[in-house]
Amino acid sequence: MNFSDLSINTAWIRALDPDAEFAIAGGALWIVFCGDAGSVADHALQFSCIDLLLGNAWISWDDASSEDRADATLFRYILITD
Repeated sequence: MNFSDLSINTAWIRALDPDAEFAIAGGALWIVFCGDAGSVADHALQFSCIDLLLGNAWISWDDASSEDRADATLFRYILITD
């Protein structure tokens, strides 16, 4: 994946949260960002690697209930870079 691909795949996160935290570890780009379920929902349907923080544990978007999604304010997006 080149820089252009990374830029395109993460533009929605940078627009949603300009202070998002980006880190590369284990062949993946990890992005932790603030938002709300409504803003993240459209992208969660496109990407299968969005998590939300519940209490002190990350849970996948697909495994979270609609109530959990509505309450979440911190999300994580994982993009494989290898």
